[in-house]
Parts: sequence; structure tokens; C-alpha cells
Amino acid sequence: MADLILLVDDEPNILRALVRLLKRRDFDAVTAPGAPEALDMLAAANPLPKVIVSDYRMPRMDGVEFLAQVRQRWPHVQRVLLTGQADVKAVEQAVNEAAVDRFMSKPWEEMALLSVLRSAVRQHDLEQERQMLDRLARQRLEELRVLNASLEAKVAERTELFARTKRTWERTVDALEDPVAAVSADRIVERANTAFARARGLDVKGMPQRACWEGLGGNSGPCPGCTLDAAVAGATPAAVEITLPTGITFRHRAQSIADDRAAGPAAVCLMRELTRREP
Repeated sequence: MADLILLVDDEPNILRALVRLLKRRDFDAVTAPGAPEALDMLAAANPLPKVIVSDYRMPRMDGVEFLAQVRQRWPHVQRVLLTGQADVKAVEQAVNEAAVDRFMSKPWEEMALLSVLRSAVRQHDLEQERQMLDRLARQRLEELRVLNASLEAKVAERTELFARTKRTWERTVDALEDPVAAVSADRIVERANTAFARARGLDVKGMPQRACWEGLGGNSGPCPGCTLDAAVAGATPAAVEITLPTGITFRHRAQSIADDRAAGPAAVCLMRELTRREP
């Protein structure tokens, strides 16, 4: 598709000469006899021309005022002003008021005019591409913002779900009368219920990072007959009865809960006291 150029001049001979030149060079040219007609054409145009070539001296509205309006309403359309030798002040006005940076003198030299028009077309196409990339970038940023907000909402939802699950687990296990604790392979408590701490005369908040046998019947080491090692080794030991030196007997069972994918408790220990030492 040929690049569309709008030619604006009140002299029909100049318009005809420009049209002949541009069509020989594979441009598509449309014309307007003055600025008001050109503005009407632009308002209804689809597509808009890529470049406007306007004479400076025209009745009703000169080229600088016309191109200033074009700049305000259709800023991506490139603007070229045709001026006479005596129109030096018009060039200054065009730069300041219409942001025109391409000028041609009348009469023009064909190759120079074509070079100016090709440069203007390239500038138009680059500006359109830049605007398209800007729109795509803004669209992608908005999509990322929405995605990030969605991910944050999901993380918050899962965090709250995890917290609720943790609270439910703690309340459920704390409601048990029998001592229960999750311990590491070297018998360090990672989690325990209230009954487990109470059996040792300790606060449940102080149980993590203590040895599971600490405070239990004066033990200075693991309880005799403890099944934890067997459970950690992968066995499924039966519950055993363990009698401490103090005479307290309880039923003990360890169940492996190790997960090869991550560090964590190695086993859960369940205890049920069968005898209590008399006061």
C-alpha cells in the first residue's frame, strides 16, 4: 500500500505538479485547496495521511496556523511547510508553534523534496511503531499487575489456611489427655501438646528444642525400651510399656513421619501413663 500524502495549497497548478511527481514515485496523494478544507478532510479521514505538505501563504488560514492545529489534533502526522525565499519569519513561527522540522523552498528541487518526504514517512512509521510498543508494554504491565495481585491474594489465602490448619492441629492435639510430641531422630522435641509438657512439669512453649526425655521421672537419658530408634529406621514397632526409676509406668509407641523431601520431625511419640506415683 502506497504511503498517503496530503497536499495543501491554494494554487491548483502547484497541486497538480506535486501530484504528478508523487505518483511517479509510488506515493498516494490527495489534495485540499486550503487549510479549512484540509481540516475537514482530516477529521473524516480513515486512514489519516502519513505526511502533510502545506504551503505557507494561503488565504483564510496560513500554513503555520494550519499545521499547529494538525499538531494539536493529530500529532503523529508529519508536517512539511513550503515557504518562499522571503518567508524566513514563517520558518521560525513554524518551528515554535507547529513543531515543524521539515521545510522546502518554492520552487522545489524534485530529489530534495522526495528525500524530505521519505524521511517524514520513516519518522511517521517509527512513531507509530513506538506507540504500538508502548501500548503493548502498558498492556503487559497491567497483565503482570493483575497476575501479581492474584498471586498475592492466593498466597495470603493459603497462608491464612495454613495458619488455621496449624491452630486447629494445635487445639486438637492439646485437647488430648495423653502426651503427644513430634521429635527429631536425635530426640529433640519440635512440637508437643500440653499434656506432654505437663507430664514433665514444663510449659508447653518451652518444650521445643528440649530432649523428649527431659524432666520425665528424673531421666538423664532416653527412656529404657524407647521405640523411637526402630521407628526412625523404618520399622513399625509395637507399643511397649516403660517403667521409669520413679515407678511410673506408661505405654509408649513411636511412629515414623519422616519425609525424604524436606527436613522435619522424624517421628511422633505417643504416651499413655498407666500408673502414677503416689504422693
